[in-house]
Amino acid sequence: MFVPKSKYYNVNRLLLLICGLWPYQESKFKNIQAAFYVTILLSYIILQLTTFIVAECTINLVTKVLSIVLPMFVCILKHGAFFYNNQKMRHLTNLMWYHWTIIQDEQEVAILEKYTKFSKRFTIYMLHFFVLGMFILIIGHMLPIILDVIEPLNSSRPRHFYILMECFIDEEKYFFWLLLHTIVTISTALMMIISVGTMLMSYTFHACAMFKIASYRIGDAMTETSVETSSLQKDCAICQKIINGVRIHRKAIEFANLIVSDVRKPLFVMLSVGMISLALNLFQVFAALSANNINELFTTFIFVTTQICYLYAGNYAGQIITDHYSKVFNTT
Repeated sequence: MFVPKSKYYNVNRLLLLICGLWPYQESKFKNIQAAFYVTILLSYIILQLTTFIVAECTINLVTKVLSIVLPMFVCILKHGAFFYNNQKMRHLTNLMWYHWTIIQDEQEVAILEKYTKFSKRFTIYMLHFFVLGMFILIIGHMLPIILDVIEPLNSSRPRHFYILMECFIDEEKYFFWLLLHTIVTISTALMMIISVGTMLMSYTFHACAMFKIASYRIGDAMTETSVETSSLQKDCAICQKIINGVRIHRKAIEFANLIVSDVRKPLFVMLSVGMISLALNLFQVFAALSANNINELFTTFIFVTTQICYLYAGNYAGQIITDHYSKVFNTT
């Protein structure tokens, strides 16, 4: 039997194991992992909200703080949804493995492999995007130090965070510790989003592959009907192909419905909060442009780009399933 998980889903498995979300992970360490990651994000959210204690509450301050707090909240919600739906995710994954065992035709196996390669490439591209984003964030905060080395002034350039937070300590003195906390927090948030998002996209691509196989089987049967023959045995073979195509189509619908049913409610909340967060970040972009603050503009632009890409990926997943479902009925 062909085992797909070792060949195409090893990256997804690794990412979910890191976040304590792999459906087949049974160790007690899994719960500790989940609690640890959520605690990191909650600690950063608290540091964000404490700015309201020491600073005057203005519209600009509220938008600045919420533009970071809301994405963090979405990450916690997404992690929690996947964690508490662990059994449902395992059922989805088991169905995916089962589908590989019932597909025997070489052309159909090739279709499955094609779509799983798509999902693996998507996962790798998202990881590259994650590394690039973290590199830009680190360089942006380290820029004053780098410039002090390259082109020193009489006094060191001021170092500050582009993300508002209040730690009640000297930020200049503990700059590197605070930067480390920021990097760990954002890395954790992005890892949660990428691990869950790429696995859901893998499920989506698998559903598309099943619809494609259904189209292939029905199309192959239609091709047979164009051959003039009066053989009863031939007619039975054609009917059997159509029946097999319908069976795969039903399995694809069942699988797609399971994906939607498992994430519908949390996804609605996440999309709503995500849209509010995107609006706040866009407001911050225009505020940075008005103030001619290049550093803040750069950081905010990264947040906006990340959120737009993620929202687009979610809509793209729904659209490609709809398109593949419709193509089954257009098969001639």
